[in-house]
This record gives sequence, structure tokens and C-alpha cells, in this order.
Amino acid sequence: EEAFQPTEALQTFFTVNPTEKAINLAATVAVQDIKNTSIIVADFINTNPLVRKCLANDILSDSLIDQYQIFISLNIPKFIILGDKDPSVNPDYLKEIAKTSKKCEIISFENCGHYASLERPKLFESTMSKIVKKCFYEEL
Repeated sequence: EEAFQPTEALQTFFTVNPTEKAINLAATVAVQDIKNTSIIVADFINTNPLVRKCLANDILSDSLIDQYQIFISLNIPKFIILGDKDPSVNPDYLKEIAKTSKKCEIISFENCGHYASLERPKLFESTMSKIVKKCFYEEL
């Protein structure tokens, strides 16, 4: 509950058969640059609606594994890429996790919503390249 910010429009991503209007609104809210909404909408439409239903059921029934415990106990470098305009993730929560976890770095992308790889592709690619070098080459 602490990890996410309540954003009503984004509940559409857990809905089996939402209206076209709801899908478009959710896509618009999820991104900083609305030119990316068509990709989000297309992906949403191509997703099996039962996946959304099962995910919602798992969340509501608390059937998911404890990702927090797994994350903080892994003794490997961890990186959290966060869009500074992400409407769904609570950045304060992520900062707290980073403090409790060893080897954790938060990387914030400016003017970016939830989909960093879509909204800031060049920055995302260069960031991933740096992470790979740091994890696989610098520690050898």
C-alpha cells in the first residue's frame, strides 16, 4: 500500500473490459508526454484481459510474493529507475527501501512518467548501459 499512490484512472490497468475512454485516460495519466499514449493504448488492447483480472485478484487477496523482503535481502547491486512524474509509484517509499537495502541506487528521470523506456528511450538505454558496465565489468 505504501509503494503506490492512489490514482483512480490507473485502476483501468486492473479492469477486464474497460471503456475506450477509460483506457485513453489511463494511458494519458501514466505518461508525462502524451504523444506516447497511443503505444500504451495499443499494448493495453493487445493484452489478454484475464491477465489484468488475475493480477487484480492476486493483489486484493494478498497472494503475491513478498517483493519487498526479496529486494532488501538480495546482496547484489540494485537500481530503481523512477520517472519524476510517475503518478503511480510513491517516491518516498522507494527512498526508504533504498536506505534499508544494500547496494541500491535510485535513478530519477526528469519529465518522465511511469514508462521510462518509452518516454526517455535514449536516456534509458545509456542508463542501462552504465548499469551493465557497473555490474558486470567494474566488479571483475
